[in-house]
Amino acid sequence: MIYFVAQKKDDVNTTGNPMFTLVRIPAQIQLLLIELQTLFTIPQWTHVQTMLLSLLITPFKPTVAGRTRALNIGSHRTKHNEFLHNYHMLLSRALCLYALKLVAFLFRSSEPLYVIIDDTKAPKRGKHMEAAYTVFDHVTKRYLWGHHFVCVVLQYRGVTIPYAIELYRSKEDCAKRHLPFRKLTTIAQEILDSLPDFGCKQVYVVADTYYASTTIIQHVRIKGFHFVGVLKSNRRVVINGYSTNIARLIRRHFSRERKRTIRLGHSSYQTITLHCTIPHVGSVPLVFSRKRGRKGVLTLFSTDSSLSSTQLLTIYRHRWSSELFFKQSKQYLGLTAYHHRDENAVRSHLQLVLLAHALLTHLFLVKQREQGKRLTEKVIAQFSVQEMRQTVRSLVVVDTLQYVKEHHHQSNDTIIDELQSYLVAA
Repeated sequence: MIYFVAQKKDDVNTTGNPMFTLVRIPAQIQLLLIELQTLFTIPQWTHVQTMLLSLLITPFKPTVAGRTRALNIGSHRTKHNEFLHNYHMLLSRALCLYALKLVAFLFRSSEPLYVIIDDTKAPKRGKHMEAAYTVFDHVTKRYLWGHHFVCVVLQYRGVTIPYAIELYRSKEDCAKRHLPFRKLTTIAQEILDSLPDFGCKQVYVVADTYYASTTIIQHVRIKGFHFVGVLKSNRRVVINGYSTNIARLIRRHFSRERKRTIRLGHSSYQTITLHCTIPHVGSVPLVFSRKRGRKGVLTLFSTDSSLSSTQLLTIYRHRWSSELFFKQSKQYLGLTAYHHRDENAVRSHLQLVLLAHALLTHLFLVKQREQGKRLTEKVIAQFSVQEMRQTVRSLVVVDTLQYVKEHHHQSNDTIIDELQSYLVAA
């Protein structure tokens, strides 16, 4: 049994709040994670549970030593480090299994499922971190030193579910360490190959221009899915028997032809639709779209020729959920706030953060069902990582007080009063 108790009165953190140590996982959390237990041994499972919960209940600690300060269970922090260095593959399997569990929890065969491929960067200061290199950041328009990783998330019925994340190594780093080099697209292909048959009527893989490569589209078709993405301005296409590129098509057609206005939510788009052939892909519809107030024109396409312009725009808008996922995971779960030098430990940290996000999502869905609410778009849109972290902390507080009352039978016990005052202050 693992419990959560207060330390001494003088043991406070820098904010003045009392520090607590975790010595029990609440039963409700254990039940949510129970299906993952078969992947681990008993000591490993203790590490997984405690490290997941320590990410959620404490003021954020980026190091293993900082997180283990909140633990009063298991072994020394060196064993936690050993776990992070050696068991990233098990955590990766657990993350995939948890994603499938959440899809099954929400399953409706008529609802489409969206597989979103994206990548993000983590600026770091450590010059001796494995797999770190100088990379150009398209957001800040400058070069930075850090890590680069590919992430695949699922969006199903409005719920964002993390599926996989993989660290990228630069070509120079691979040559120096005599390791095989894998491009970002190669990593994405490997993750796509691992996707199971979800049982959904329609599955769309959504990505930006970088991942709209011929090989990825072929992999998507082999899986029986459809691809929705954006073409670069220099991409060659064939229209009416003539070979041209996207930039010329935009100048020739978008600026001259009459455009159709499509309204989605609070946004308005001007669009025109053409049919062309992409070499090694086949005949596809192209939708040239410009958001009102913007200058740039996006060229959307899909391997599903039955989609209308409105449907194609609606599906591509789901890609924004990956950006929100990265923002929330970095801000509230510490996705990029790690200090590990070993690249396998970095992978383990990333997967633990994604597991923590999946756990919060699962807890939210279960609580909505327990309250008798149907999982409609309006209800699902209320999910907040920050609020669910507070819910987890509340669960721990209630479980702590219950434990203390069970072990101290006097109703006026000063320990209960003192502990309750600590909890209120925290």
